[in-house]
Amino acid sequence: MKKFASIALMLTISLSLIIGCGSKSKQGSVSGFASPQALVDHLKGKKHGDFSDLMTVLAPDEFSLVAFSLDFAASFMSKFSSDKKMKEEYAAILKKFKLEDMSSQKPNVKMQDPNSVIAFANERYGKIDARGFVTAMEGMVQKFQPDKKEKKVEPISYINLKDVKIDGDKATGTVEMSNKKSENLAFRKIDGKWYLSMKDQVLSK
Repeated sequence: MKKFASIALMLTISLSLIIGCGSKSKQGSVSGFASPQALVDHLKGKKHGDFSDLMTVLAPDEFSLVAFSLDFAASFMSKFSSDKKMKEEYAAILKKFKLEDMSSQKPNVKMQDPNSVIAFANERYGKIDARGFVTAMEGMVQKFQPDKKEKKVEPISYINLKDVKIDGDKATGTVEMSNKKSENLAFRKIDGKWYLSMKDQVLSK
C-alpha cells in the first residue's frame, strides 16, 4: 500500500504543478546541469508551480512518465465529466497523437509495480512526440479546470541541497525548502549533464 501511494504521488506531480501555475508554460530547452547542486540552484526563486521548469530539469527520456500522469487523469476526467467541449478536445488530442482512450481499455499495467508503470508509459508514449503531447494536455487541463480564478500561491523556494550521494551516473539528495519542509530528490547524469529523475525517485520508494 505504501509503495502504491508513492507511485500515485509521483504520477500526479506534473498535474499538481500545472494546476498550481497561473499562466501558460513557456517551455525552455532542456540542456541539463553541471551538478545536482546547479540544478537546485536553477530552481531557487522560481515561482512554485511553474510547469515549464519541470520540463527544463526533467530527464528528457522521462517525458513519457509525465505524459502518462496527465493522460491517466484526463481520461477519467473526460469519462465522468458532463462537459462536452472538454470531451471533444481530449478526443482530438488523442486522435492527433494516434492514442486510444485509456478509460475505454484495460491497460496492461500494474499500478502497484513501479517497473510496470514505467514500461507501460514507455510503450504508450515512446513512439510519439511525448513533449508535444504533454504541452497539448497541459493546455487542456488549464482550460477546463473547475476553478479558473487566479490562486494566490505563496512562493516556495529551495534553500539548500544536502546529503548528496553520487554513484556513477545517479545521485540522490535532500532539498530543504522555505516552507520548512524537505524533499528527497533523485538525479541522473545523461551525456555529462545532470537532470531530475522521476523514474529513479519512484523506484527508490
